[in-house]
Amino acid sequence: MGIHADEGQQKKRVKRTVHATSRPVADMTVEALLAQRNQKPEFRKQQREAAIKAAKEAVRAKKEETKRKAVKLTKAAQQPKVKTSKQPKAPKAQVAVKR
Repeated sequence: MGIHADEGQQKKRVKRTVHATSRPVADMTVEALLAQRNQKPEFRKQQREAAIKAAKEAVRAKKEETKRKAVKLTKAAQQPKVKTSKQPKAPKAQVAVKR
C-alpha cells in the first residue's frame, strides 16, 4: 500500500479466467486445441488452399452435371414427335344482324 492509502481498505481481487488451452471448448478436446495451436502458418495455408480447391471442384462438377442433364433434355426434345391430324373446324354459321 502507498503512503496515502487507507489502512482499512483492502486491495480489490482480480478475477482469474480459465484459458481455453486448459479445458475443452465446444466439441474440441484439449489435445485437439493444442494440436491446432501448434500448427505452422504454412501448414494452415496449405489446408486452406486445399479446402478452397475442393469446394471449387464440387461447384464445377455440379455445373457439369446440370449441363449433362440439359443436353439430355434437348436431345429428347429434338426427337421427332408423332403429329396427330386435327379435325378442321366447321365454319361458323353467319347470323343476320339487323341494322
